Amino acid sequence: MKPTVSDTSHGPHEPEFDVELYQPLFGRHDQPVALRHTEDRADLIRTKLGSGLSDQHVVDLGCNLGYITLHLAQFARSAIGIDRDARNIRACRQIASEAGLKATFASEQVTPGIVGKLNKMNTGPKVFLMLNIVHHLVVAESLAFAQDTIREALQDNSLLILELARREEVVPQSWGWDRLPQHELQVLPPDILDCARIRILGWTSTHIPPYTRPMYMVQLSAPPLD
Repeated sequence: MKPTVSDTSHGPHEPEFDVELYQPLFGRHDQPVALRHTEDRADLIRTKLGSGLSDQHVVDLGCNLGYITLHLAQFARSAIGIDRDARNIRACRQIASEAGLKATFASEQVTPGIVGKLNKMNTGPKVFLMLNIVHHLVVAESLAFAQDTIREALQDNSLLILELARREEVVPQSWGWDRLPQHELQVLPPDILDCARIRILGWTSTHIPPYTRPMYMVQLSAPPLD
């Protein structure tokens, strides 16, 4: 059975939420073990972005329960998380309020149009996170749809951090991994793959051991942050 959390002690500012614990809940220690150990991924991103994070607007696409969004919100200029599941967003908002963090959350599908709007919301440098979401876009929509979404995230010299599933992972056929490209970086539009600065940040553990997944930093121009 997948772990879930139900919060039933709610008042005017404590909406009830019932969510699948794919990620741990930020700042909460009285919870079941989550499906993924997300703390290591959050620390990896923060470390790789370094001191430049303080000037960045973070946009977490498919933020799930917002652990990474909220972790980075402690250091970034601003943080926005979007997820299609309204229950996740309700949980994110409550946890952000409890933690006293200024982060914005919205229930939205991740689409090229939405990402394009998010890229125009704030002036200044932005870092987009697409962590274990690109393969869902490929399977649910198409490779072209995922590539259009990535292209929008990279506009205006924004930085993009990708954590990518790999076709070679042995998973149930119903998951649709046969729709993924042979190499994970082929989710990038071909012209971007040819010219972008791409740097691997590390390998992360998954909820389907023994597989690990690569995390990449992508930018169209200018050197990536230290």
